[in-house]
Amino acid sequence: MKNEQHAEQSALKKVEAAHAGQVYVGRTQRSKPVPMHGSKIEHDTTITLQISTGSHSRSCGTDRYFPEKLMAEVEMTQTQFAEMITSFNQGNGTPCTLRFIDGKRIESNPKRPDPLSTLEAESGNADTRAIDSLRSLLITLGVTAEKKRPLSVSSQREIISKLLTILSNLESDREFYKEQACRDIESMVQEAKATVEAHLALRFQQIAIATSESQQLIPSQEIGDTQT
Repeated sequence: MKNEQHAEQSALKKVEAAHAGQVYVGRTQRSKPVPMHGSKIEHDTTITLQISTGSHSRSCGTDRYFPEKLMAEVEMTQTQFAEMITSFNQGNGTPCTLRFIDGKRIESNPKRPDPLSTLEAESGNADTRAIDSLRSLLITLGVTAEKKRPLSVSSQREIISKLLTILSNLESDREFYKEQACRDIESMVQEAKATVEAHLALRFQQIAIATSESQQLIPSQEIGDTQT
């Protein structure tokens, strides 16, 4: 009896320390996909990582560890989580979506990703730069024409050089944004593929668990040998 009371008292005693922490990793499923920071698509299945202060207790010869105060919570896509655990000491880290920090829950979501519109706007800026350069050159030519000054050979060469530079920059910019669009589309396809594969794997796992549990509820029958 005394041993039981001692064990019960030990189980209730938790020891906290400044260095004690607890990390939790779990999968989150939503009924509606949401945008995630650093991702070009929306997701309904993500990975949640929580960091809490921790405590420790020992009873009946067993150590137990518990989370106490939540310090931070982040959410990651399947691809981001895989990148994080396979790229140690590389780059500047992996993007994630903050959900809880500094004692506050963050309810807002990132803006819905629209990489194609972003690329379209960026490529439009390149066209605008080329048009501005041509306009500046036309103004210079107009001023020269108004003053009825003939263009010297050096001025003609300078104008031709500027036109060739504008043309070269325009072609270079368009090629760059074309390649960038291809990379972004490929990235979106790969991320979507990984998300679908992870979703299917989780679904198959749930079906397998449900099937296993249902089979355990079916009473087993012993079948003996029969002779005719």
